[in-house]
Amino acid sequence: PNLVELLADASFVVGARQGPVDTASGRQLMQKGQARFFELGSHSIPSIAVAFVSTTGDTLIAHSAPLDIAVVSVLGEGEEQLRDIKPPVVVVGGIADMGLLERGDFKIYYSLLSDNLRRFMERDFGCEAMEKTTNEIEALLRAEQVSGDIIRQVVGYLSTTDLVKFARFYPELESARRMPDTGLAILRDLEELVRARAEEQEAAEETHAEPSL
Repeated sequence: PNLVELLADASFVVGARQGPVDTASGRQLMQKGQARFFELGSHSIPSIAVAFVSTTGDTLIAHSAPLDIAVVSVLGEGEEQLRDIKPPVVVVGGIADMGLLERGDFKIYYSLLSDNLRRFMERDFGCEAMEKTTNEIEALLRAEQVSGDIIRQVVGYLSTTDLVKFARFYPELESARRMPDTGLAILRDLEELVRARAEEQEAAEETHAEPSL
């Protein structure tokens, strides 16, 4: 099942898959992920249907148990400053249409570009990128055996945003205007990598699939 679509209310982020492995009760495949809610109160992870089809065409539908979740405030006793969770900000028309460069708001512009790439990596690449430094992201990508070319692109992009965010570096206006296109190119390369790895995983699972349930 498409967990990102089914768990859209939970802002589900797909993680790594493990297996399949043989256990005493059968073959097991584990899909990890992260569910994130941005509103206080009661929420639920619904029951999810999973279809199993044998090589002979027999079908079995299994359902997971629903899970109730309570999201509570992070305010401590006596605190008044709000520190509750906030959802990602959706910018209609994209960052380039916000007029930030025209107003000279380079820091906000580059911060949003950096967040876009980091959020994509969390959502589709399965890594916690929002709170990591550029060096930590580089180490993570190397551990995931991502190609050196993609790593150089990601690190170069994030290093440029870091300079603007933290070192008060002011790039040339035309260079700044090209940054969204550069970011999109990196996202496409990462998307292609995710797609290729998913196809390899599926092929490996089919190769090791049991002949019958």
